[in-house]
Amino acid sequence: MLDRLRCDRARLKFSLRSIESNAPPNNMIFIPLKKTVAVALCALAVSLVAPHAARAGALEDWNAITALDDGPKGDAGTREQARKLMIQHFDEQQRGLQLFIAKYPDDSHAFDARMRLSHLLAIRSDLEAKPVYYAQSVKMLDDLAKQPGLPPAKQADVAYARITLFMHNTMSPDERARNILMGHVRKFQKDFPGDRRTGALLAEMASLYDADPKTKREMLDEASRYADNDGLRKRINDDLKRLAMLGRAPEVKFTSVQGEAIDIAQFKGRVVLVYFFAGWARPSVAALAELQRYAAEFPKGKFQLVVISLDKSKESLDATLAKTHLDCPVYFDGKGWDGPLVRSLGINALPTAWLIDRTGNLRSLNALDSTESQIKGLLQDK
Repeated sequence: MLDRLRCDRARLKFSLRSIESNAPPNNMIFIPLKKTVAVALCALAVSLVAPHAARAGALEDWNAITALDDGPKGDAGTREQARKLMIQHFDEQQRGLQLFIAKYPDDSHAFDARMRLSHLLAIRSDLEAKPVYYAQSVKMLDDLAKQPGLPPAKQADVAYARITLFMHNTMSPDERARNILMGHVRKFQKDFPGDRRTGALLAEMASLYDADPKTKREMLDEASRYADNDGLRKRINDDLKRLAMLGRAPEVKFTSVQGEAIDIAQFKGRVVLVYFFAGWARPSVAALAELQRYAAEFPKGKFQLVVISLDKSKESLDATLAKTHLDCPVYFDGKGWDGPLVRSLGINALPTAWLIDRTGNLRSLNALDSTESQIKGLLQDK
């Protein structure tokens, strides 16, 4: 998903930028007139200056809000300190946006302020495990969708935000949920033909079909026709690269942090789970203990766990290894997403887990769903 328990970047972004409207502000200033000529002239002067002053005030406040896009100030020595720093920064962003909306409801930036606030609340809902923030985010978008006279471009912004929010909140969609999501995407495609974001929506939908390679490939091919930027094209190419490996023996060779020369082909005869993770991607670390359990429970010589780290810091990897006590080959090159091995395998999301059968062929790109039953199924294959 766009913001599922999978991470597609090596660091958190704090930017809440959106497409800003160029419509002029509509600030109304009421000044009672007096009967004397002098007071009337003063009132006229103020009536001419006040809207400009209001516009200047709104612009100054808006600039203060966008300045927060650079992220929190200060250094964090631990992960918990970093989390507290983020929450403090989000508090500041939220106060600024709420004040701007209350103070300048008709300003040209008011729409963007509401969109930013909705996005921020969704982020906070995850980070702080507060569902009330998600509900508030949904309500803000629903209210914006009902706003009369909303220009088509802004209608599209709201529709896109609503779909991505729904995707974000649907962690493990079943067939019914996938169909509902697909219905929303097709409606967006129909209502806003040519919108540049359709490709991203289709590519994200494709990530829900790892267990259905044919549908996934069709969706990615369609998404590629809409792709209008290098980032999206790269993502789609990575996804297609992984699909092309299914049913074949992937080339995975490296020297482990334990000093061993590893070639995935040496494990023929075993079911191999290749797991990609990083210490900064909490969901990917959380699954390690469960994978260790499988490695211990399945018969020796029948199952093999291989772990590939996308950490850039050896200290971060060492901290994870100390906590998890991994007893398997671990690869680390310190290059994160840009490491030659990672790039050759088309990895662009964490956590990612593959299953390789006993003949050495890649059989699953989605080994985190029903992991135990998938492993058992491959162990029973002749």
